[in-house]
Amino acid sequence: MWLFLPFGFFSVVADPADVDRVVVRARSQAHLVALLGYVTVKLGYSTLSWPITATPLHDYPYRVVLTRVVLAEVMCAFVGDSLRYGNFKNEAHRVGILPGAALHDVWATMRGVEDAAARVVGSGHAEAHEGRVVRPLRQRPRRR
Repeated sequence: MWLFLPFGFFSVVADPADVDRVVVRARSQAHLVALLGYVTVKLGYSTLSWPITATPLHDYPYRVVLTRVVLAEVMCAFVGDSLRYGNFKNEAHRVGILPGAALHDVWATMRGVEDAAARVVGSGHAEAHEGRVVRPLRQRPRRR
């Protein structure tokens, strides 16, 4: 699972050695330091239990092993307490750890997977589409 938070980009996978743990991988050590700082400040855990391991020959050069419970607590705490922004890219820019150009590239790439009807704008009123009521958003020109 890829996880983007304003303070880092993470790839989370199952720990093959323990079904109760996950491996949180990162391309930047600073991202894991920020994550463990969040665990310490928001959840009150000691980060001494979770050392960051350097794995320079792997796809992600840094990793930390957490229990599934701790990762779930991080995600719940973030959504329940820290998610106060209206635009992720702007919040990430404010925090200053994730590069804005990289976030925009991800955003633009994922916009390319929208279904064909995603941006169909009719009269501006709610329209029926495949049995669902869809309220069209304001049309924005695509960036190239």
